[in-house]
Amino acid sequence: MKVKGVDPVRRDTPPLIKRAWETAIEELSKANTAEELGERVLKALDEIKILRKEILRGSIRLEDLVITRGKREEVMQVIMHKDFYQAADRRGYSPKYYSERLESLEKLLLYILNRLLQTQR
Repeated sequence: MKVKGVDPVRRDTPPLIKRAWETAIEELSKANTAEELGERVLKALDEIKILRKEILRGSIRLEDLVITRGKREEVMQVIMHKDFYQAADRRGYSPKYYSERLESLEKLLLYILNRLLQTQR
């Protein structure tokens, strides 16, 4: 499968967000029927809810939050659960940033679910 233009292929995407996208895409690809696809979409949405809670609790590994950019893979500062994690004198991001990055995946899943429901009418 070739994926372009979404978070998993962007260089400025944290590993946590990349894995969420890859897991959801893999989960959806296992469906053989529209009914199975709906079930898998709901499962993926549940996983996003769990991930959001972990982000807000601050229980995500720092390695999964650190964003690398550029050819030298400069590490940015990350904010984890309202506290700065000093990485390399770079900008920081709040837990809200990571939660918002999950929104595009969530919107896609909800769109798929909505389309499935429309076709079943």
